[in-house]
Amino acid sequence: MLEIQALTIIGFALSLYAIYVRYRARDPKYKAVCELGEKANCKKVLTSDYGVTLGVPNGFWGLIFYGFFFATTLYDTGVCQLCLALLAALLSVPLAYYQFSKLQTFCVVCFTIYLVNIALVYFTYVNYV
Repeated sequence: MLEIQALTIIGFALSLYAIYVRYRARDPKYKAVCELGEKANCKKVLTSDYGVTLGVPNGFWGLIFYGFFFATTLYDTGVCQLCLALLAALLSVPLAYYQFSKLQTFCVVCFTIYLVNIALVYFTYVNYV
């Protein structure tokens, strides 16, 4: 259970950082820590059209998701957690596709979030199934 809570906190923190980068990117002098070059540029990904879903930056969706997921760990909701984890992992697939094929860059923050989502699937499965 603690590993699931730790992963949701990590996901929440990464989502918060993604929002920070997105809004600080308005300043042309701002260089994000995760902006490592043309082929590894989180700022490019997070400020792209693919960084927004339904008019809301993906980082905000992450805050809601990981906050809610953490709340579910306070109750015995294993099936709910597994469904949420699977949903997050599945939604990561098209985002990773757009990142690599359309934008042709690597986002360290995004990739780490994808890993958190995969780990959530694994740990919820191991803990509850």
